[in-house]
Amino acid sequence: FNEGRLNLDEYAFFRVLRGTGARISSIADLKVGDLRHEEGRSYIRIPMKKQRGIAGWREAYMPCKPVTQGLSNILAMQIETNVTPRLAPEEDRNQAPIFPAKRAKDLSSPQGHRSIRILEQTYGLVLERLEVVSPITGHVIHGNPRRDRHTFLTMLALRGCSAEEIAANAGHINATSCQAYVDASIDHFQRMEKLVGAAFIPVADRFI
Repeated sequence: FNEGRLNLDEYAFFRVLRGTGARISSIADLKVGDLRHEEGRSYIRIPMKKQRGIAGWREAYMPCKPVTQGLSNILAMQIETNVTPRLAPEEDRNQAPIFPAKRAKDLSSPQGHRSIRILEQTYGLVLERLEVVSPITGHVIHGNPRRDRHTFLTMLALRGCSAEEIAANAGHINATSCQAYVDASIDHFQRMEKLVGAAFIPVADRFI
């Protein structure tokens, strides 16, 4: 972004994706009013998706997530630059989408939000443009938004979150579906312990 290879709209989208682990469908539904500021902290309210009993648009929400000041600032720039100038004076800014459709006139309606398909295309085009190389394989990464979400949830497990905490962050009602992230983190630490432990045996022997 600082080098000009990403525009503000693209950068804000990726920051939300990587800073919250939200589904693309939830990010598409975000409105300006979902970004909140209370007592010097910033929070974002993310619409729930793919849950039984939730049929309507923006009918249910995940608990408000605290976000970093950096992400809050980027979203504020996105709103001031790409949303506010498109609103008529009488329109409620809080009802406008954070990521509006390029040619939409009525931003307060569902059609005013950018589609999931367009956001997925944006993700692919950005990765293709940046040619991100994996530090493990040395090859260009061909990622997708779901991979980013799984990485975010795996990182929560690596930081010690329980399946219940991961489920709350992921917007899952059933914590059982998130146990796999915890199991993966346990396997990871066991592998690391074996690798690091073996490497430090000669050092330990010197102290002995």
